[in-house]
Amino acid sequence: MAQDTLVDDELSAGREFVQALDKAGILVVGALWFYHTDLDRWKMLIATPQAATGTRDLYAAAIRLKPKLDLSRVEFVPPESPLIRALKGSIRIDGLGGVRMSQNMLNGIYVDDAYIYRLAA
Repeated sequence: MAQDTLVDDELSAGREFVQALDKAGILVVGALWFYHTDLDRWKMLIATPQAATGTRDLYAAAIRLKPKLDLSRVEFVPPESPLIRALKGSIRIDGLGGVRMSQNMLNGIYVDDAYIYRLAA
């Protein structure tokens, strides 16, 4: 399977989306592009405590923000999700950064490729 490429426009759109969520008052403790090898597709993962009680309101808020990225590629997850917990065990990014992580095994979870904007404590 050939790997889908994450391009600069998507990286910029992801950064702008996180900034818009911040301005909208949505607590974003983790934000990253994550490559799902089984789907051969990149997904924008947004870790927020609000996802633990459901994502309907989060998607409604995201639609109102009119992001430049396709919301079908966005997944809201709780900060306690196994992937987010594994990543937070090895990296911390407060504010809004940009770190690429490739081909790593973290607490039994394989990260083929990821571009991380934020992973707060």
